[in-house]
Amino acid sequence: MENPTHNDQHYVFVYGSLREGESNNYIVSYSKHLGEKVTKDSYILLSLGAFPGLVDTSVKRLQEHKKTLQKHTAKVKGDLYKVNSATLRSLDQLESNGSFYQRKLINLKDFNKPVWCYFLLEPLNYLMSYYLASTKDGVYDWKTKSLVKP
Repeated sequence: MENPTHNDQHYVFVYGSLREGESNNYIVSYSKHLGEKVTKDSYILLSLGAFPGLVDTSVKRLQEHKKTLQKHTAKVKGDLYKVNSATLRSLDQLESNGSFYQRKLINLKDFNKPVWCYFLLEPLNYLMSYYLASTKDGVYDWKTKSLVKP
């Protein structure tokens, strides 16, 4: 996948507290909001209390649990932003990129470029202890704040 950078601009998909109207949106509020989007692939969205965490079940360390986890996967709804490098660094700092979350490239429906998205770095620590955000029409939407037990 190509790097989603063009002239100091980066595409970032946010699905939780960074979304429009949520507590951390101020970090991207001066960036270009490109609207609500949905992921092309399915993931698990966990509630970690005040914020969610996205889990990619295709990562190697989750392969032995893939069959069990697959029933909890769905597309994820979020907001797409075009941000500059300074804002991306601020996002990396907020998300503790490399220690709590890991930023990686994903694809969205109806958007033809790869975008950055933050995933839980060690999801096995959280999978059975936290609630899963429930789906509406087969799509996870953190803004609904609707939770179900794992």
